[in-house]
Amino acid sequence: MAQQTIINLTDGAPTPVVRAFKPARRLGETAFEYHNRASGIAVGYDKLVIEHRQPTRQLKSTKVSYKLSIPTLEQTSASTSTGIQPAPQKAYEHLVKLEFTNPERGTAQERKNALYMARDLIDEQLAADAVIDLDPTFF
Repeated sequence: MAQQTIINLTDGAPTPVVRAFKPARRLGETAFEYHNRASGIAVGYDKLVIEHRQPTRQLKSTKVSYKLSIPTLEQTSASTSTGIQPAPQKAYEHLVKLEFTNPERGTAQERKNALYMARDLIDEQLAADAVIDLDPTFF
């Protein structure tokens, strides 16, 4: 089954690291959560949620969505009066959401086109300028 697969995602570090996301839990009928446990601290796990919703009477489309959260932990030290280092806490997290809406009448080639074009969009310098350098997009 697809939800049992380990998903490997490569980061953008100067020396890229492959982050392995392993199945963690099922979220309802249509979603699965994966964790990269490399940090060793649960609050600091990278998380990936994949959801695949089938068409309904109201919505005549299949929806496939991805949500990637990458937390950064606060830097703590044992400088408390007791000398005991406090438990790690999340300082902030980067969040990525990607959703595909596929009409029932769409063809496999149209879905493939949408996937490949989305992948190319993310690879564009325009996306790097906006996401990495925080440069606004102007037309």
